[in-house]
Order: sequence, then structure tokens, then C-alpha cells
Amino acid sequence: MGACLSRKVQFDETNVADEVPPLPAETALEGVQTPETQVSSPEPIEERKQEDPKEKALRLYKEAVHLEKENKDSSQMIKLYEESAQLGHVKAQLRMAFFFETGTILEKDAKSCFEWYKKAAENGEVKAQFSVAMCYYKGQGCKKDEEAAVEWFRKAADAGFERALYNLGYCYEHGN
Repeated sequence: MGACLSRKVQFDETNVADEVPPLPAETALEGVQTPETQVSSPEPIEERKQEDPKEKALRLYKEAVHLEKENKDSSQMIKLYEESAQLGHVKAQLRMAFFFETGTILEKDAKSCFEWYKKAAENGEVKAQFSVAMCYYKGQGCKKDEEAAVEWFRKAADAGFERALYNLGYCYEHGN
């Protein structure tokens, strides 16, 4: 038996929420106006009705990020993240999952956490795919389902997520 197979290995249960990227840094120098930092007057309400859903999701996400950075009005921030996430913005979906997983701002809720991770995973977000696999593996927020866990580990591993590859190998080695 090879050295790799004879040593005892442990499943990687590191919390992906610990790795949620920090909020985007400011892109412009202080006082310098760029297209990203220029302040424009709000669009009339009539024009917003015609707004493309992806553009609206991005706008809402950016507004939520701004409120979060400024530590202002957490209820409005959550409302903006949730609306953006409902429109399919993956980063907003991850933020919602993070808030439910960690209990920051929102009360911990494993089922809601799983649902938001699953939406992001279905939209191709690799860390969310890993998180969905972990939820299925542990039965957190969903029914324990090792076959589904292996399927999601495989998706994340195919996208190059190393911890998913490790856990997939662990599952195969231990007959899951």
C-alpha cells in the first residue's frame, strides 16, 4: 500500500464562510473621479421600471455593499442583498448564505443557509458548490445525502477547488 493510502486522513470540514472574501476595496484614489466613483443623480422611477434584471441585481448589490461598508442600516442592507440575490446575483446569494451560516446580522438558520448556497452553486459558484456538498455530507439544512455530497464535491473539484478534490478522494477511499 502506498504511503498516501496508509496514513490516516481526515475529512476537510473547514468552514467556507471563514473564507468569504472581504468587501471590494475602493478602486479610486481619494478625490479622483472615475466612472466607478462618479455620483450621478438617481434615474427617474419610470426609467428604473425598464431596468435589465442583471443590471438591477448588480446595482442593488453595490448599494448593499456600500451600506455594509459604512455600517449603516443593516435591515435595508439585508433587503438589498436579498433582492439582488433573488434576481440571481451570485455574490449577493453568497452574502445571504454567509449571514445565515454565521449568525451575523441575521439569526443562524441552516436551512436558509443551505438554500442560498444551493442557488449560488447552481449558478456555478465553486465555493458554494463545496458548501452545498458539505451540507449534504453533514445533513445541515437538508437531509443527509452522501451521494449528493459526492456529486457536488465532484462539481467543485472539476472547477479546481482543491478542498473539494481532497474531500472527494476521502469519500472514494472510505466508500462514500
